[in-house]
Amino acid sequence: MNILNFILKIRKFLFIIFNGSIEVNIKLASNNQIYNLPIRKSETIFKLKEFCNIINNIPQDQQTLLFNEKILLDEKLISDYRIENNHTIILVK
Repeated sequence: MNILNFILKIRKFLFIIFNGSIEVNIKLASNNQIYNLPIRKSETIFKLKEFCNIINNIPQDQQTLLFNEKILLDEKLISDYRIENNHTIILVK
């Protein structure tokens, strides 16, 4: 990834932080590492995967996200799954 793409991705990420977001916990199934990620409830699961890609460098098409034992579908919204502040989402590669 070149520096311009990286800056653009970070800019998007910072935009989310400062525009009414919740913070979810992303737990990596491979090593149980947990990190916090701000996102708006009106964002799609695919957008959440984009942010996970920024942090973990795992392409969106290789990510499976689980919440309450359900696979999260890319086109659905965060709010569709009733994901709230400090909830944990499992990331499986």
